[in-house]
Amino acid sequence: MKNLIEYRWEAHLGPGGHYQWRVKGGVGPRAPVPYPPGSNETQEIMMLTTDVGLVTDPEYRKYVQEFAADEGAFAKAFQEVWYKLTSRDMGPMTRCTGPNVPPAQSFQHPLPDPPAKLADMSEVEVALDSIITGVDAVDGGVTYRNEFIRLAWQCANTFRITDYLGGCNGARIRFSPGKDWKSNVGLDQTLQILDSIKIQFGNALSWSDLIVLAGNVGLKNVGVNSNLLPFCPGRTDAIDGKGWEALTFGNDEQPASISALLELNQRRGLVTKEFVALSWTFYYPSYNLSTQYLRNILLSPGCEDVISCGLKNHPELRVWTDYYVAAGDHIFTNDLAAAWTKIMNSDRFDGPTGNVCDMKPSIYGGKVELSIRANAPVTSVTITINNTAMFFFFIVAVTLLSARRTKIFGDLLCFLGAGKGDI
Repeated sequence: MKNLIEYRWEAHLGPGGHYQWRVKGGVGPRAPVPYPPGSNETQEIMMLTTDVGLVTDPEYRKYVQEFAADEGAFAKAFQEVWYKLTSRDMGPMTRCTGPNVPPAQSFQHPLPDPPAKLADMSEVEVALDSIITGVDAVDGGVTYRNEFIRLAWQCANTFRITDYLGGCNGARIRFSPGKDWKSNVGLDQTLQILDSIKIQFGNALSWSDLIVLAGNVGLKNVGVNSNLLPFCPGRTDAIDGKGWEALTFGNDEQPASISALLELNQRRGLVTKEFVALSWTFYYPSYNLSTQYLRNILLSPGCEDVISCGLKNHPELRVWTDYYVAAGDHIFTNDLAAAWTKIMNSDRFDGPTGNVCDMKPSIYGGKVELSIRANAPVTSVTITINNTAMFFFFIVAVTLLSARRTKIFGDLLCFLGAGKGDI
């Protein structure tokens, strides 16, 4: 920095045939040659156009002067910006590990700690049910139900696996820029409906937990089994919407092409099958929960919008549209619930690769249930697994089943006390 300030620089043609900058009208400072190592030879220093540009631009020059006068300030600024450059795509500080991790930085958009004592989520669920089914609910509660689903989806679907930004933890959908996106028009009214419940439970209930649980309750009110929608509480609330400033693209309004929709789906960490299963949730909640809307799309002579055209005509989406139409409502509903829970919990980080909800019991507990009739072909098995230990036991059990050791398999399930097996 001092050399930029203390010398005047002129352009000249360097030995490689490209323009460089050297000290004008005299001998400049010298520095050791880089090769061979240990050599005592020196050479005149040079500058690049990008270097000289720092002192010719008045905005940058003031920083050059500041750092030239205070080398310690320069070292500190370099340290901070290097850390930001190398870790800003890693998400919040909670995904970092090791003894050298500094405190959370502003670019990591840190969240406050969750409530020390959480509300009884079963009581919150009762309160949500009362809004949907209460005497004041319009059109039988359909609007409230659908808007709860929409609010939770719009809050959580901002998650990006590319840099771990977004997601509903923090409930930044309450603030600009998220609340102002075209895709979120009217959700301020949905938040107002939920406000009475937030007041009722106070600080023990975060907005982000309330929003996600409201979406779960909405899905249960259209027929999704509660065991398929485990709720993992413990989210917290941001004080502003700054963590969403970089998320406008793809979230402020529906992408105009199938390729853009699929790209957005990949950024969310979802596969194509999950996208098709979730299409009811975020595009067709006014339909009853079934595959009928997929049948209608396939039978229609045309298509109404980007998503219906994609489900009907795009080969990657059509294969799963046909699959769910053939598989039926039960498998479709189960897959929808699994994909929904995945995206709702995507931002619940626990270290570099973990998720706090993988090991955290839901308010519904954990269980494995399996029922297979004797001598019947196994075409599909529905299993609810809420923690990693049960997943391990399930893998062992399936391995035994595949080897046709059915008696041992049944005994294993009974021994673990994980559920029931009728073989």
